[in-house]
Amino acid sequence: MRYEAIENAPFGVEVFDFNPREGLSSEHIELLNRLFDLHRLILLRGNDVGNDAHIALVNAIEPAVREGATDALFSINSTVRKDAYIPGRAALPFHSDYLFSSHGPIQVVSLAALKLEIGEPTMFTDSVAAARRLPPELEARLQEMELVQCQSWAVDVSGEFTDLPRRLQISHFDDVPREQLSIASSPALRRHPRTGEKVLMHSECMTSHVRTLGERESLPFFDLVMQHQYDPADTYTHHWREGDLVIWDNFALQHGRPALAKSGERLLRRVAGNRISIREVMDGVIPGRLANVTVQDNA
Repeated sequence: MRYEAIENAPFGVEVFDFNPREGLSSEHIELLNRLFDLHRLILLRGNDVGNDAHIALVNAIEPAVREGATDALFSINSTVRKDAYIPGRAALPFHSDYLFSSHGPIQVVSLAALKLEIGEPTMFTDSVAAARRLPPELEARLQEMELVQCQSWAVDVSGEFTDLPRRLQISHFDDVPREQLSIASSPALRRHPRTGEKVLMHSECMTSHVRTLGERESLPFFDLVMQHQYDPADTYTHHWREGDLVIWDNFALQHGRPALAKSGERLLRRVAGNRISIREVMDGVIPGRLANVTVQDNA
């Protein structure tokens, strides 16, 4: 196995001369973990490795967790399938999966490109780098804050997730059934569970407000935070090819995408990994996600 930094990217490595279908040695596992912790994102290009090898790769870093409508160790993102983990074509602003839980974000997320009839990219940005960019006075304020995080699982009449505003706030969902809205709080700055680095937990998508402030009063403060976050120098845009497998540190990185083309299929397989099960991650979330994600214990 050899690897190189992804060209013109502030983080991430591409791995070569490695066939996960042939199994993982202890040396492979050690190197994968080192690359994950140092570079935050691992890219394999070529033919699809298949379900089992995909799960094994994630499992080598953190235990694969069950999520999705099928209660399996993998799920599907699709522009056409109604059982998809994320159905539809809506734009997704920057976020980390399960940031809306006080036990989140989860550690590992991965996507494998199975079918690409449309070419919109996925963007990644570094929340560790964002924390480093904070001026000392702003960092000190954030250190004492709790942020209220939320996520809507509302779908339209076609069964696709509705478009999200750049700034989700709980009041935006007065007409949404409460079982379709997840709410929890988390410290504004947290230590990365693997590396100990400081991570900024603010998201342009999922952070509703500062717990000690109202929604409206929080917006000017978030504008100040955003001046030091989502810097293009800390952002990588991944242009998908069929057969790509991207494994990333979902605690350290946020990801997003533009709205997808109105026609054509985009089919991605998803495998996630975390030290605790999704049931535990979702513990305390009000009222908890009911849509396409089950909350089963790890296998």
